[in-house]
Amino acid sequence: MHDPNRRLDAGSRLPLAPGLVCTGLACAGLLAASLVPSAARAACTPTSPANDATVTCSGTDSTGYDGSGADNLTISTTGAAILDDSSPTLDAAILVDDDSTVTIGAAATVRVTEQNGAGIRGDDDNFIDNKGRIELNANDTRGIAIDQNTTGVLPNGAVNSATGVIQVVGDRSYAIETGNNTGVATSGTINLIGDETRGLSGGSRLDYTKPANVTNSGLINIEGDDAFGMKFGDGWLDGSFQDTDNNPNTATVFVPTAAGIRNQGDGTINVTGDRSTGIFAGDTANTDGDHDSFVLNAGTISVTGTDSIGVSVGGNGRLDRYDLSTFNLNNSNTLGLVTVNNSGEITGDADSGPLVVFRDFNAGHENRLLIGGGGSIVADLTNQGTADRAIAIRGTDGDEFIVNVGQVQGDVELGGGDDRWLQLSGAQQSGNLIGGAGQDELTLVGTRTAADTFDVGNLQGFEAIRIARGAPITQSSTTTTPWRLTNTSGFTGLVEVQNDGILDVPTPITLGGALDVQSRGTIQVTLDGTTPPLTVQGATSLDGNLVVRKGANLTPSATPYRVILANGGVTGQFASIRFPDASGTRIFTSSYDTLGVLALFQDVGLVGVARNANQRAIAQSLFDLTNSNGNQDDLQAVLDGLNDIQNLASVYDALSPEAYDAQTTVSVEAGRRIAAMLFDRPRECRTGERDPWTGNPNALPCHARRLSPWAAGLGSFRRRDAFSGHARYDAQMGGIIAGVDFQPVSNLDFTLAVSGQRGGIDVARAGESTLTLAEVTGAAALNLGGLRLQGAATYGHGFHQDRRQIQFDGPTPTTGINVRGTDDHESDRTLLATEIGYRVPAGPVGVEPIFGFDWAWMSQDGIREADAGGFGLDVESRDDEIGSLRAGVRLSTVYDHKTYLGPWLEWMTGVWRPTFDVAWRQFVEGNERDVAARLQGGADTAGGFEIQGKEDPGGAEIGLGLRLIPTDANRLRLDLRYQAYVAEHTLEQDLVAQATIAF
Repeated sequence: MHDPNRRLDAGSRLPLAPGLVCTGLACAGLLAASLVPSAARAACTPTSPANDATVTCSGTDSTGYDGSGADNLTISTTGAAILDDSSPTLDAAILVDDDSTVTIGAAATVRVTEQNGAGIRGDDDNFIDNKGRIELNANDTRGIAIDQNTTGVLPNGAVNSATGVIQVVGDRSYAIETGNNTGVATSGTINLIGDETRGLSGGSRLDYTKPANVTNSGLINIEGDDAFGMKFGDGWLDGSFQDTDNNPNTATVFVPTAAGIRNQGDGTINVTGDRSTGIFAGDTANTDGDHDSFVLNAGTISVTGTDSIGVSVGGNGRLDRYDLSTFNLNNSNTLGLVTVNNSGEITGDADSGPLVVFRDFNAGHENRLLIGGGGSIVADLTNQGTADRAIAIRGTDGDEFIVNVGQVQGDVELGGGDDRWLQLSGAQQSGNLIGGAGQDELTLVGTRTAADTFDVGNLQGFEAIRIARGAPITQSSTTTTPWRLTNTSGFTGLVEVQNDGILDVPTPITLGGALDVQSRGTIQVTLDGTTPPLTVQGATSLDGNLVVRKGANLTPSATPYRVILANGGVTGQFASIRFPDASGTRIFTSSYDTLGVLALFQDVGLVGVARNANQRAIAQSLFDLTNSNGNQDDLQAVLDGLNDIQNLASVYDALSPEAYDAQTTVSVEAGRRIAAMLFDRPRECRTGERDPWTGNPNALPCHARRLSPWAAGLGSFRRRDAFSGHARYDAQMGGIIAGVDFQPVSNLDFTLAVSGQRGGIDVARAGESTLTLAEVTGAAALNLGGLRLQGAATYGHGFHQDRRQIQFDGPTPTTGINVRGTDDHESDRTLLATEIGYRVPAGPVGVEPIFGFDWAWMSQDGIREADAGGFGLDVESRDDEIGSLRAGVRLSTVYDHKTYLGPWLEWMTGVWRPTFDVAWRQFVEGNERDVAARLQGGADTAGGFEIQGKEDPGGAEIGLGLRLIPTDANRLRLDLRYQAYVAEHTLEQDLVAQATIAF
């Protein structure tokens, strides 16, 4: 039941002070009220309600309404009811106890004219909703005053709805006052006219099991001095209880996720009184600084009063120092909870005080402020330099972390502590950033591709500038804002270019302190003359990347230009230096000395810019053509602009005939493939040969026949990677072979075979050509016990469909060349190969050292490319010899297989003969071959050029063969062979399947 002596907790409201003299507007309001004729007062019925009663206020009654004798009342007004606190005993227009709901209708008025009076006063768990008008015309009054909320049901506490108006004229009067744990919301209008008044005022949030928050989405006008729009105690956070340790046997923990005091997007707070504050968070009686009351401003806070403040917050005991390595600009939630989250507007005028103030701090924790993408804190700079003027943000002697994604205008006084300012690209900052004792750092990040600028002259008392990468924070992050620094000479701290960060220097700057570039950091400079783009007065530590752009005024010189001048000494070197504007015949060459980095800028001519011997040969030919008359028009147009083509190497490569040399290799390897297949024949019918695996005493049957026709299919896949200026190519060949083996005497075997192969050779930048081969092969093998001598001769005629792409950029985007030269030519290839081996038994396995060589002669017709204009090539006919030696070892065995797992495997019964060989192949001739050509559009007086094709000089060969002669079809022989050639830049894989029928 109601206790007439009970009032709000002392920590939740200002003490009532009777007997004060009224002044100013308050007196004027009281005088005006006294001149108005007495109006009818509302009568509320029933007059003595029971618990759970419904009460309606209408009619006339000047005694006020006392509902304190019952709980859970529902009180509302009808029509233009007028209530006041004129009863000398109630001290309120409406007095309730607990659990009641009071609604002041939109047409109703509540007037408070008695000092210490109230419009609606209640104890615990009441919900008050003002839709009408409440006038506080006396000092020390309350519009709505209630105690704690213990129900945990939202909305709770007191609400000033959208149509509600609370006019606070009396000094030290509060529009709405609540106790601890009680939510307050206003979407209407609150006018604070008296001094030391408050709009929304309340205690602390002590019990997080009961939902509660404080919200303004209406209008609060603060006209009085020393007033507060919103003032609350400690602990105002929103969040939820979570199982943080995944243990159902332990209690859940409250995890805060948002601010508990909010000026919403449609909320406005106008602070026109002197020394007044828009939002004040934190109990001043708490001297430990762990107030934990966080503020969101998504609306507007306009501060025009002298020495007035927009937002004042206390410290917190929840926010540890933020780890910037986890910051993801694409997801602002990674920043987590912040003390003040400002996505709205906070503005001040010339005589305003600091707009955002951190009053105190809790040791070991940081105060955190986020200015969102649409947020701004804008101080008037008229009186900048005067104490307490033009200050956007004021910090403490603890740690502050401020993230600016929006706009900050005005000075920022961070005070002592290790403070950090993080600026995103696109954000605006004007005014001084003033550090203090401690390590103060500026971090610049962003994900925009366009460069952003920061004026370092605004920094005072900062020790470091860190240029970091954009987001997301992964190794694959490629979008990072290049940052430009201005007015840097007076900054004596460290400038650090972190991994994936970019320092962009379009015009020369001097760093007054040290420079450190991390392993993936990048510095971009523009070299435009003799002034070094970057001068460092302190120590310089280099790593990462340097990009040197060419300025418009830079000319070739025999003297190197200074790129970085390190007056304080230099350690390390850049891992990479790029010159993206090096074009045509103009090149850059970097070097180092004791004072930093140099770049030599030269015009080296067409030949000088070439990167390898083949390019130099083509470049010399082009140079000769530039000095010749009679070139074809399309070729002459390119020759005239050669010096201005950015990538001359691409021109040289596009004009190279090396693609035709790849066809030579593929044809020769096709012949070797057939010889290798014939040399890998298992040995048959050795006297007394038994199965070494089963212990069968019977000799194996002899399957050798006088005449054995056979057929085989083969496929080959070859990849040669680019190296030393030679282009990559990929080749695939497939074909069939038909042959016959015959044995005129027991130890001598002969083979005769015909074959056809066809495939494509795809050369990087040149495209794909086709090769078709018709071949005939003869082979012989002499078996003398363990010794076997083999030889083969193969002849192949090739039909080449030549298709070579010629594509490169010209000096302008519209002058590039993209044509294809075509022709058909033929070739003849003869290959001789031998192999000698001696098989020695080693238990169940035979070990056979092998040695062999092969030699090929290949002649090719000349090539005259059509359809390519003046860029087509005339390639001279070629005669090449290619020879190689081969040495290795072959392992072989035999197995008479007679058991199987099921009837579907019966075909496996028979004699199996697997072989495995490994060898080294070394070229002794022809892995480097000359190709001579000339441009068809060139003048007749100018010669051609000669380039050289090249293959790896040697590599390893690995072969695996398997032969099966089925027991029930012992005239049938099945062979399967795989062979691979592996060199430094080459991988070739061959697969052959063969079937033989013996007679």
